[in-house]
Amino acid sequence: MKRLFVMFSMLILFGFVCAQEETAEIPTKETEEVKEEVKEEAEEVKEEAEEVKEEAEEAAEEIKEKAKEAEEKQEESQRTFKAEKTQVKPQPVYLEEFKPQELKQQKEITKKWYFLPISISLGTSFQVGLTVAQLTHKNFEIRIGTMMLGPGFSFGSKVDEDQGVVPGLTFLGEIGIGKFFGNPLRESCFGISLGIGSKIIFDIRNLKDDDEYNGILFDDPLYVDFLPVYLTYRIKKGEKFYDISLRIPLVWQNGVYTLTDETKLYNGVPDMTLNFSFVF
Repeated sequence: MKRLFVMFSMLILFGFVCAQEETAEIPTKETEEVKEEVKEEAEEVKEEAEEVKEEAEEAAEEIKEKAKEAEEKQEESQRTFKAEKTQVKPQPVYLEEFKPQELKQQKEITKKWYFLPISISLGTSFQVGLTVAQLTHKNFEIRIGTMMLGPGFSFGSKVDEDQGVVPGLTFLGEIGIGKFFGNPLRESCFGISLGIGSKIIFDIRNLKDDDEYNGILFDDPLYVDFLPVYLTYRIKKGEKFYDISLRIPLVWQNGVYTLTDETKLYNGVPDMTLNFSFVF
């Protein structure tokens, strides 16, 4: 009986141990599978997290670069604006009478040479000519070598049958000096000048006196004047000028009317002309 009890006890103990091994093996296998699945899921989650992290880092880097570019553009625009601001220097505006002397000397041209200005004269004669050289200063003007030539006429003569209009050849030769009431180098203004020279109208009729003379009578001209005054208005156009002037001689001598053998009448009218002068 005792023997039977021992065998029965060992049988129960053996069955319990086997059951424990089986129950231990089953959970272990399932646990390993679960562990593997959890490990795989964890790795996937880790990879996704790394991808999200990389994307976030790239986005952050891109935002950082854009912010840096925007900041650089802003700084560049500020530098450009500052540079432009420093370059612009407002200049004070002065009235001409209150302008500082150093500014006047800096900007004004004090003198200028003009060469070969053209001149045209209209009056009892029509003449075309030129001036060799002309020095214009802001206060005065000098004309050197004005020469003009053209047809002309005078009133009266020395013989009864030739009384009236007498044709002639006109020559003018002068130098001149004048004063402008303003700056002729910068603006349009009035001026007055004195010519030192003469206008002469020669008789071009064929005068015959015992066949000794046939041609122009140079020693007895129809008209002569001296020291003319020019009242001038100068129009300034950039580097060019245009003069309109009235020529009034101070000294003159005209032809002679012969009324009878004993009576002679001098024509005392000066030859005033309207002159145009300009430079190209």
